[in-house]
Amino acid sequence: MNVSSRPTSLVLCHQTGSGARRYYGLWAGHFVRGELPAMEEIAQLVLDEVETRPASLEALVAIRLNGATRYFAGDLTEARAFLERALAIFDPQRHRDQTLRFAQDIGVSIII
Repeated sequence: MNVSSRPTSLVLCHQTGSGARRYYGLWAGHFVRGELPAMEEIAQLVLDEVETRPASLEALVAIRLNGATRYFAGDLTEARAFLERALAIFDPQRHRDQTLRFAQDIGVSIII
């Protein structure tokens, strides 16, 4: 799917270069509505975006989103692989301030 045929919210995120953290809200909306194809698309977009920053907060979020998406899809083996990668990046001290931003402890969401 090219950018111009995507929903307006995805186009705006892409055009503004707003980063993985802004895509998180879009992904979460699709998650609560059970819209797997949209979750998969956003999770992949975010993962592609952080490819050059594998230890960044954005990478942690992107990898966790992919793990949660694969879990939601029933692909438990792939979900576990993503979540183990996220756990390897997660640092409780460095990422503790992110709890307020994401309304959940990222570390807890990885291991559940």
